[in-house]
Amino acid sequence: MRRILFLGLLTLFLLTGCNSSTLSFSEIENVPKNVQSTINTDNTLQLIYKDENSYYVVFHSSGIVTGNVVFTDRTLTIQFEVQDEDKHPLKQHVYILERDPVQEMIAVTVNGKSTHFDNFTTGL
Repeated sequence: MRRILFLGLLTLFLLTGCNSSTLSFSEIENVPKNVQSTINTDNTLQLIYKDENSYYVVFHSSGIVTGNVVFTDRTLTIQFEVQDEDKHPLKQHVYILERDPVQEMIAVTVNGKSTHFDNFTTGL
């Protein structure tokens, strides 16, 4: 009985480990040169393809910016909140996004309002 229980728990732990999420979203300070040369400063939002499940997200905004991601159904939503826009100069914010293959669509909101990427760049 103990052996069956042990094997069941071991299988559960292995399956849980195989399905672990790789979702992450963090701002980076040191932007690689090949990425920086691809950034279009005329765009507010730009998505730059890094590899199959990784992207750079570039957001030009004044104010204090915080970014977060939420995953529902098969949509990954990047949520930006901007505060004190009139008190700060325009600044470039670059994030690295690592997603799971099950996340089929990427959506973006700024201060709760749905928006879109101005540009999607491939071929770094």
